[in-house]
Amino acid sequence: MGGLGKTTLARLVYNDARLKGVFEPKAWVCVSDESDIRRITRSIIQRITENEYSGSEDSSVIQGKLYNMLSGKKFLLVLDDVWSEDHSCWDELQRLFISGAAGSKIIVTSRSKGVAKAMRATDQIYPLEKLPQNHCLSLLARQALGKGDFNEHLYLKEIAEEIVKKCKGLPLAVKTLGGVLHAELDPKRWVKILNSEIWELPEESSCILPALRLSYHHLPAPLKRCFAYCAMFPKDHKFHKDDLVLLWMAEGFVKQQQNGARQMKDMGDQYFRDLISRGLFQQSTSYGSNQLHFVMHDLVHDLAQYIAGETCCNFKNLIESEKKEGNFEKARYVSSSTQNDFRRSQFLQKPNSWRTLLLYATSVRRFSDTYFLECLQKLRCLRVLSFPGWRISELPNSIEKLKHLRYINLSDSPLQCLPNSVRSLVYLQTMILCNCSAIRELPAGIVYLVDLHHLDIRGTDSLQKMPPQMGNLKNLLMLPKFIVGQSGGLRLKELSNLKDLQGELLIKDLHNVSDIQDASEANLFKIEGLEELTLAWTNDFQTSRDESNELQVLRQLKPHSNLKRLKIHSYGGLEFPSWIGSPSFSKLEYLGLNDCKRSTLLPRHGQLPQLMRFEIKGCPQLTYSPMSLPSLQELCLDNCKEAVLRSVFDSTSLTKLDISRISELTCLPRSITQNMTALETLRIYDCRELIFLLEDGDSLSSFSSLKSMSISHCPHLESLTDLLPVSLSSFSSLKRMYIYYCPLLVSLTDLLPPTLESLTIWGCDNLERLPNGLGRLTSLKKLDIQSCKKFVGFLVTDSPLYLQRLFLNNLEALESLPYELMMTTESSDIWKCPRLKSFLTGELLARLEESTVENSEKSEFLREGSMKLRKTVSLTFPNHAAMQNTTGFLISSTASNNKVNP
Repeated sequence: MGGLGKTTLARLVYNDARLKGVFEPKAWVCVSDESDIRRITRSIIQRITENEYSGSEDSSVIQGKLYNMLSGKKFLLVLDDVWSEDHSCWDELQRLFISGAAGSKIIVTSRSKGVAKAMRATDQIYPLEKLPQNHCLSLLARQALGKGDFNEHLYLKEIAEEIVKKCKGLPLAVKTLGGVLHAELDPKRWVKILNSEIWELPEESSCILPALRLSYHHLPAPLKRCFAYCAMFPKDHKFHKDDLVLLWMAEGFVKQQQNGARQMKDMGDQYFRDLISRGLFQQSTSYGSNQLHFVMHDLVHDLAQYIAGETCCNFKNLIESEKKEGNFEKARYVSSSTQNDFRRSQFLQKPNSWRTLLLYATSVRRFSDTYFLECLQKLRCLRVLSFPGWRISELPNSIEKLKHLRYINLSDSPLQCLPNSVRSLVYLQTMILCNCSAIRELPAGIVYLVDLHHLDIRGTDSLQKMPPQMGNLKNLLMLPKFIVGQSGGLRLKELSNLKDLQGELLIKDLHNVSDIQDASEANLFKIEGLEELTLAWTNDFQTSRDESNELQVLRQLKPHSNLKRLKIHSYGGLEFPSWIGSPSFSKLEYLGLNDCKRSTLLPRHGQLPQLMRFEIKGCPQLTYSPMSLPSLQELCLDNCKEAVLRSVFDSTSLTKLDISRISELTCLPRSITQNMTALETLRIYDCRELIFLLEDGDSLSSFSSLKSMSISHCPHLESLTDLLPVSLSSFSSLKRMYIYYCPLLVSLTDLLPPTLESLTIWGCDNLERLPNGLGRLTSLKKLDIQSCKKFVGFLVTDSPLYLQRLFLNNLEALESLPYELMMTTESSDIWKCPRLKSFLTGELLARLEESTVENSEKSEFLREGSMKLRKTVSLTFPNHAAMQNTTGFLISSTASNNKVNP
């Protein structure tokens, strides 16, 4: 049964804070009725990588990629809303999961016990019962009144009890009605819901829950249209608020406002919030972005389809109807999520009245543009056209025939240019060219699109030129990039007409500003909606730069005090204007100075009370003047003078310190270490003179909160004992320690902190052994040693070391491993250790859960011994001379079936 809360319960487990760091990676995949193993595998990869999959579509390649990604890792996977009962599909998928580390978990939600049977997991079912009456009542109170009971509104309690009875214990129904009654204190309204005739309508014909019908029935008219429009999305489709609002605006569902696009967008945002509060949209467990994504519950999606009827559909519906000779002439809003559906459909070959056509790029990235572009001119009624990721290098001039077009999405395509005929699309509101990395310039005709309010050109790295008169586009809310032209090109002062801009703005090629008055007339301080501003000059410091001119331009570009993030790139002035440190920027959270190679001074006595992250990179001449930064949490310094680090104070709130390429740094200055009681992460990279961590006599008490420490590419570092004047054991919270490419490092301290959970050492050529105090590290779970030429082995410890994961790679001198270590290790990977000799016995196999060994030619892997195994052991010996035809073993723990399978 749907609506019982299966997905909600799984989401609570998936997001539980106690699991943070326990599983890596984590992935949530909504499977629905999908049974194509290739698509499911690709979806899992996308969730793990947090990027859309763009590799080979060959099934074996995709499956091999997932197998390798999970290999040796303790993962958590949720397969949500599974319908397929094809056991062969799940058998094939499970073979990919066997590479994971012990303790990996897979959670499956489904309405069907047949799914559990197909997965051979009938003994692990957790069936959800209907919610008890008292819990339903509490849920209704929380959704409607914001509290868990009706104690302050007893006059509503009796009515509420009758309402929840009609919900029949389904949390989704209760939650949805709670949204309808949100903040409603008039009992007449509650009685109206209770006595609605909709409760009496039969469910059999539509399978729509009465509570969901009621929710729709009580929507305001504009919201009804916005909600029904979502029926064209595939089930479980994830969407972002801004994307959907722009579609609503293009279709005219959001009422035109007299004050322009900004107010219309605000109204669309309110529509979206209303649908969330009514339980029709819910936040998704998503990936790959800082943006929140949303989804419709499948029962809510059924409601939208029921309401929209034949006007909203996708190609799959159309094709099925075509086979049944159905009538889809009423279709107005259409989507497709698969290439095959699109290719098989004949509807694009006929003139039609479609208003929306959304073609999602789940598998159309390799689809030729020829067929589509031929059909495009027949879709004369289109208001919305979206086909991201298609192989379209240019649009035809015939695009001008789509006179009604208000929204076009060409993102992620190899588009190189736009035809000047786009000037005919006079009603266009939204143009999305995001990640069109080949596009070089915008057409001159774009300045005639005066209704345009969203021009998304993020990720257009090759874009070098924008036409003059961009200031004509006075309705623009989004313009993430403004490229100042040379003589006769786009002038900086045209920004003064774009006062409604919101979000982020990069002003590029500021070296082309020859008239300071242009910068003054830009009136940047009047653009209240900007949250992120990047000011960029040319990165060419070999030619002469007018330092005085650049300083004057920067002085005139003071933004509005609402700004949250400020970046300055390749600025050539010697000093920075005083406004950068002005306390009037009370909302500024991030400040980044990158490649300002000639700058020497920051504003004196600057005050940025809310600044949380400060980055200074590639500013080798800068002498930092102390600034008051009481909220600073992250400090990143790269290729700067040591004096910059020494002038930092107010470090009590600092949680992350990242120091790179400060050539004269020999130790961390006392001025910054003495008060770093909140520091959790310390990273030191390529500081070639580093010998000590602290100045002589400093205490480690300031590092009591440190959880992660990374020291990398420090060629003069010989010993951690020298690095620290006192024992590392004083780092009472340290959990992760990384040491990379310190070639002179000979030894570690014997007194590593007992809290340490992970120790990683790479490229330390002179390190021969680990200290004999490792056995006291009772929390250590992961040990990773790679590319240490002289590393010969481990000292025998007094106490056993219990590891979950041991990874040894490219250790030329390693000859043996302690029997005690291998007996207490759950899973191991051993690669390219050519001198390593025998270490596996039957008794050891009985304890190991997984082991991978490669290129260890001298190993006598299996000694004689007991083969009575307690659990499954996976052993892999790739590229081993003695086992050239073997890719792996599976040794079963079943008493009657102890076997070795190649």
